[in-house]
Amino acid sequence: MSGPNAFQKLGQLWADYSSSRSSATRGRLRFLDVGAEVGYYLADIGRTAPVGGRFSPDQRKVYNLYLPCYLAALRSIRPGVSQRDLVKTCVDAMERQLPDIAEDYLRVAASGFVEMTKMRASLGHYLDMNVIGAGAAPDEPLQPGMVFAYRAFLFCNANQFAVFIEDNVLVTDNRL
Repeated sequence: MSGPNAFQKLGQLWADYSSSRSSATRGRLRFLDVGAEVGYYLADIGRTAPVGGRFSPDQRKVYNLYLPCYLAALRSIRPGVSQRDLVKTCVDAMERQLPDIAEDYLRVAASGFVEMTKMRASLGHYLDMNVIGAGAAPDEPLQPGMVFAYRAFLFCNANQFAVFIEDNVLVTDNRL
C-alpha cells in the first residue's frame, strides 16, 4: 500500500483491493506486509517505509514516538511473560511519553494509540504452518519455542500517517 492507501485499515484494503491503487511517489509512504514460507512454516513481517528513503520531519516525529513503545515490549519477550503483559508494557511506554509531548497532533496520536492498544489481547499472532497459528491464550505464559508475529500500529490522523513494524519472534530462554 502506498500514498493515501498506506493509512487504510487492512480490512478496508482487502475488501476492495482493485480500487485502492495509487502511485508510490517521493514524500508518500509505503506500507509493506510480507509473508513467506519455508519448509511449510510461515512468516509475516511488515514495515512503514518512506518512498524515497526519508521520512518528512512530522512523519519522523510520529515514528520516534512509536519506536520506544515497540522496543520496550519487544525487549520484554521471554518465557513466563504473557501476551497481555506485552500489551501493558507497550502501553506503559507510550503513557510515560504523554506528559512531554508538546505538539497537539502527536498527543492525539499517542492517546489514540494507548486507547486502541489497551483493548487488544495481544500484539500480534502466532505463526506455524498457518499465518494465524496456534499458541498460548493472551493470559498464558510464553514458552520457549513459540513463534509469533509481533506488531503494533500507531495512526496519526493529522498527517494521514500510520507507523507499523512487524517482526517474527522466537521465544527462547535467552533475553534479547
